[in-house]
Amino acid sequence: MATDQNYDPKSSYLISQVAHITCKKDNYEIFSNTVAEKLSKLQSSALVFVKPPSAKSKVKAVFISKHAFKVMLADNPEDQMKCNLTFSVCSGEENTFSMQHVGEEKFEKGSEIICTIPSFKIFVTGDLAFYADVLGMPHSSSYWCPWCLND
Repeated sequence: MATDQNYDPKSSYLISQVAHITCKKDNYEIFSNTVAEKLSKLQSSALVFVKPPSAKSKVKAVFISKHAFKVMLADNPEDQMKCNLTFSVCSGEENTFSMQHVGEEKFEKGSEIICTIPSFKIFVTGDLAFYADVLGMPHSSSYWCPWCLND
């Protein structure tokens, strides 16, 4: 894949299962207490992978706003051997105001951003009761709206 000469990471995609719930009856409590918050965070985030300079260190994944731009590693003014992930975020559709955000997590000096996933598309599968749970309407009726059934 990455060794293929025609490989273009900008036109690539990943398909990954991030959650699976198996129970006899779909249950809002199980959904809301397990994967709902994580799926919500994934939907509103971008993912940045930062590789430390030492070969033995692991790549770290950091969630940031999906509206972030100018994502980079900047020197930490308090510790010259560390750096922080920084990015800007605009407010509103007219982008009249932007704010720079400095992440709290510190990385080793010489770390580099190796990959950024700017957004996620989430596809949810399940039966109608599960979709009602996803929409926050647990135990709702499986019948169509009585006002829509006019002949």
